[in-house]
Amino acid sequence: GGALKVDVLRQQPGKKAPKNREGYGAGGAAERYRAIGAIEFLRAENPVELLGQVGSIGLDGDECEGLRLHAATTPEVRALCEDLRVLAPRDF
Repeated sequence: GGALKVDVLRQQPGKKAPKNREGYGAGGAAERYRAIGAIEFLRAENPVELLGQVGSIGLDGDECEGLRLHAATTPEVRALCEDLRVLAPRDF
């Protein structure tokens, strides 16, 4: 006989895929839209992990003036800070 072809991407007939019941965590969906200040982000114990937990990093306020005016704070950096959800995990 011929070789048996197995399609690992196709679900077997009659079997349902398991449901993901983990949800958003303790903070709920609102946590993904939470904003933090840039100073709080810079002082965080694990800033990379924090990127996946918040929706934006704010550059407002007097304490962020130096960051806002810094040459490295380009319009692209500002746009990315406003909506961290556009970043893929590989970006951080």
